[in-house]
Amino acid sequence: MRLLALFLLLANLVYGAWSQGWLAPYGWAPKAQGEPERLSQQVNADDLVLVDPSKLAPPVDTTPVSLSCLMTPELTQAERDAVQTAAKAILPEGSWTIDEQAAALRFDVYMGPYASQKELDAKSEQLKALGLGFQATGNGAQSAGLSLGSYTSQAQAEAALKAFVAKGVRSAKVLPMASSAKSYRFRLPAVDVKILTRLPELASALPGQGLMPCQ
Repeated sequence: MRLLALFLLLANLVYGAWSQGWLAPYGWAPKAQGEPERLSQQVNADDLVLVDPSKLAPPVDTTPVSLSCLMTPELTQAERDAVQTAAKAILPEGSWTIDEQAAALRFDVYMGPYASQKELDAKSEQLKALGLGFQATGNGAQSAGLSLGSYTSQAQAEAALKAFVAKGVRSAKVLPMASSAKSYRFRLPAVDVKILTRLPELASALPGQGLMPCQ
């Protein structure tokens, strides 16, 4: 162990002397890292050109002048009134519109029609026993039925029907229904940077889904 420790000590002393250049007179020294050695290692040094920064082209402004059109989903009359009031106070005049929409087609999970009020009442009691909500539809006993829910797409209605069947509903079906309620859309035809910065102020008046790209 003593011999090993002595050997390591001598090795460290020799390495220190070599790294400091003390052994250079004997032709044993590390390769110089200063000039002109570094200059000789440059590749195509003559291709470097100094440029006056004032003569460089100005950076390109990537700020969009106008973004895509944005709009809300369909609004009820109450939602329309809230958005309209907020838009008048926040956004520039003429930068937005509110348009009435054509009657939307909806899909109901429907039971019926029933030929008598007695039959309608019996089905209503069955749904109550299952713990399900429903709404009576139609005018008169000959067209009366029960709606278990109304959905914006057939796929949503079909999924809901499966859930109702799992709970014990047996005679329900999906039917398309034209909505009689009016609906509206708030639209921003061209959203520039100025409008974009004001949208957070408008957010509290928008319905839950907020704004989406125009279709």
